[in-house]
Amino acid sequence: MTYKLDFKEVSTIGLESSPVAEAFAGLRANEARYFWNKYKHEFITTPAAEAPEILK
Repeated sequence: MTYKLDFKEVSTIGLESSPVAEAFAGLRANEARYFWNKYKHEFITTPAAEAPEILK
């Protein structure tokens, strides 16, 4: 499931199985904010299984 990260509303979507999901969600939101400030582009996540061509 591909989804856009919103740095204003921190979400743990995709991190539910992690014992430190809230901390990871904060780090991910920080990366999304940085990406927006530097490139003015939305930060979008994609599971590795759905986009193997990116991992080559």
